Amino acid sequence: TKRSTFNGGFDSQITMWEAALKVCNLARAMLIWNGTNLTVAIDKAQDSMQLFSVGNIIKGTFKETFIGINERASEIECDFMNVDSGYDKDRFTVFNTSIDDDTGKYVISLDLTGIIHPQEIWRYAMFRLYQNQYLEKTVEFEADIDSIACTVGDVISIQHDTPDWLFGGRIVSATSSSVTLDKPIDPTINPDIINGIAIPSSQLLIMVRVASQTSSDDSGPIDYIETKNVVTPASSTATLQLDGTSFSSVPAKYDLYGIGWRGISVKEFKVIAVTRSSDQTCKISAIEYNETIYNVDNEDPVLPTPVPGPTDPGAPVTNLSLAEL
Repeated sequence: TKRSTFNGGFDSQITMWEAALKVCNLARAMLIWNGTNLTVAIDKAQDSMQLFSVGNIIKGTFKETFIGINERASEIECDFMNVDSGYDKDRFTVFNTSIDDDTGKYVISLDLTGIIHPQEIWRYAMFRLYQNQYLEKTVEFEADIDSIACTVGDVISIQHDTPDWLFGGRIVSATSSSVTLDKPIDPTINPDIINGIAIPSSQLLIMVRVASQTSSDDSGPIDYIETKNVVTPASSTATLQLDGTSFSSVPAKYDLYGIGWRGISVKEFKVIAVTRSSDQTCKISAIEYNETIYNVDNEDPVLPTPVPGPTDPGAPVTNLSLAEL
């Protein structure tokens, strides 16, 4: 069956814009004004289309916010017109037993006019519950306008030193098989196990945002991300050699990079807002991205959101005291 349909009408006076937003909400979509034109952002699984790192995030603007446990719903009550009962108004309650209710049950109620099939109600509600369970943080940061090529609904990759999401910066020079970074990388900080998974040191990789392709409409160069395995150096160094393959397009000086280990190289987020901070800077707001949440459409398992491992846990904290203010 189709995964998103609208079967309904409006029996109260609302604006065309409000009606359109109600329809889009049931299809995991959002209408966005782009000047005088309307575009549609669809919440769906997709590849990351831009890399942000300490190399292009304006210093002092990065902010990470965690969503409180008591704000995560474990139960959704859905009111809808049930086609199986002759379009009588019905209530379908969907639970997520994987969410810990020790802090108190949090229930939300939704009026899903436009959905008439119970199985579609279940998919819609479980998708929202999985978002509550697995998307636990948001980020905000500012960047120069000319370095932003993403928009609302796009998936982006983020590296930053504040939450210790691996390494990042800008490239000093590169060849087709090697790259020199703006600071040395120490491979010895790679832990043997990250999030319970053994990470062989040979899986060190680099992600580079290269701006060397020309757009189809000749409007200028467009960015793309290229990821390559690199040979793990024996000691701290700023020059890395690619492992077996070459860059399809040699990175230029000042191109962005992010370095980590396969599966935990950067942290992916989905853009939820782009606003202007000044004449030359914009602020990006984004929420965690977990591709497996969309498995609910096919009733496949949903996996926990990947967490980048710490690059250096540092020395143990001692003489720490805690007092209530």
